[in-house]
Amino acid sequence: MARWTVLALLCAGLFACGDDASSGATEGGTTASGTDVPMGTSATGVDTTTSAGPTSDPMPGSESDSGSSETTATDPTGPDVPTIDCDTLAESIDAESLMAHLAQLQAIGDAHGNRSVGTPGYVASADYVRARLQAAGYDTAVDQDFDVTVFEELSPPSLSASAPLDDTYAVEEDFVTARYSGSGTVTAPVVPIDINLSGNNQNNSGCQPEDFDGFPPGAIALIQRGSCTFVNKVNRAIDNGASGVILFNQGGNDNQQDPLSVGIDPDNPDNPPTVFTSYAVGAALAGATGVEATITVDGLTEVRTTRNVLVERVGTDAEQVVMFGAHLDSVPAGPGINDNGTGSMALLAIAERLAQCDPARTVRFAWWGAEEIGLLGSAHYVQTLADSDRASLMFYLNFDMIGSPNFVRFVHDGDGSRYGNAGPEGSDALEQFFADHFDALGLPVTEARFDGRSDYGPFLDAGIPTGGLFTGAEGNKSGQETRQYGGTQGEAYDPCYHLACDVDGNIAVEEYARVATAVATAVQRFGIDGEGLFSAYVGPRPLATASAPSGPAGCGHALTRE
Repeated sequence: MARWTVLALLCAGLFACGDDASSGATEGGTTASGTDVPMGTSATGVDTTTSAGPTSDPMPGSESDSGSSETTATDPTGPDVPTIDCDTLAESIDAESLMAHLAQLQAIGDAHGNRSVGTPGYVASADYVRARLQAAGYDTAVDQDFDVTVFEELSPPSLSASAPLDDTYAVEEDFVTARYSGSGTVTAPVVPIDINLSGNNQNNSGCQPEDFDGFPPGAIALIQRGSCTFVNKVNRAIDNGASGVILFNQGGNDNQQDPLSVGIDPDNPDNPPTVFTSYAVGAALAGATGVEATITVDGLTEVRTTRNVLVERVGTDAEQVVMFGAHLDSVPAGPGINDNGTGSMALLAIAERLAQCDPARTVRFAWWGAEEIGLLGSAHYVQTLADSDRASLMFYLNFDMIGSPNFVRFVHDGDGSRYGNAGPEGSDALEQFFADHFDALGLPVTEARFDGRSDYGPFLDAGIPTGGLFTGAEGNKSGQETRQYGGTQGEAYDPCYHLACDVDGNIAVEEYARVATAVATAVQRFGIDGEGLFSAYVGPRPLATASAPSGPAGCGHALTRE
């Protein structure tokens, strides 16, 4: 699907995660035992339609009203669910089932162009998860509705430059529209704003008031990626009378060359036509004397409703809850099979099997919406939890991109021993669990920074023990990592990160199955067996109020840093 037919979605605080697009390892009433209930507070807007059996009280953090307009009852397709021995849940996870689930997401992506929040592709993805859960025997799968700000391009954008460049640029290859761009056509002189095209290209372009000294009102501001948020850069250009803005990639390394899908302030009604170009286009515009550019954008910004999908299997001890989550949405560029079909379908395969078991503890699963636009689904969930419900969460484990083709086996640095940024008390034990699991298999793990780039972020902010696994995104594989894991040194962990090529052929299948089995092992030990590192309640914990994503803690892994 062409980019201008795709709904582009970003939250107001996007791209506030750092200064230089650095790469690396970065990237929440009781029934009888064995029944399943969803989890809740009393806000409205969630469909609790069942496929069989009675409904029950909603889960903590969910709404209880029936009638989400995005939900449809469908006959699930996909792999058969085997009959399992609940003592060996982890052994039942197989690559064939996982890849069959991913094939269903691929088909949804093929049919709709992508699976991004606010689009039919995301609705179909959530419907697939919900239908599979109901077919597995869960009486109620809850849809937790929340609002997101949506940007939709109504017709193709254009960008051209006058002599001496005399060039017309190609959408996607040379530039893309910034989400929440203003609409209209502007032709004006291009004025570079404190850019740096030498060395490693580090810059503060557009970040300081003095950057715009002498800027002629009505000109188009040419601003380089780096140091501060795109929201700040564009708002400063607006304050100085820019009629349009051309943002361009920083350059300096291979990961800073192409056009990026970025967002500006959705709440600023004065946003001018704004695009983001490749480094090559930006550098050419910066080097030309007396050049004028013409930008045309035809877009619409509005608020729409989307949803998380939640389900749980209530344990013998219903008051001890262990939670596992993964985001279900993709970026607009494509179907998002590694990012994050892998995490979400691993949890679906495990949840389908767990429906046959009577766990010692309550096991809760979440498929988050709107991670790619700022962790909005998981943040909404945490923000709407009652204090008592938040206190019952023993931990949250997050799984985001677990089949990267040039993988490293990252486990989040819960004890802070590598990066000095430990999670809440108990996060160290979660890290140790996965380290011990892979060590028993003779396999290495590498610590990943808790940098707030995925859905564990809101749980961290709420003081809930947190961890998870991750196999790498846009960062380049180091020599040491290549010696440990194989693969290709100097190439991205996932060369198709946020691109149309993130398809089901983009997966390291054997590693995906291995990591999914580790996830199932955690479900079995902490949930079914009720044993292990969290054999006793880890509270009391501070019940911090989770705030809306902002700054470094508010950017999803999927959001490219400035």
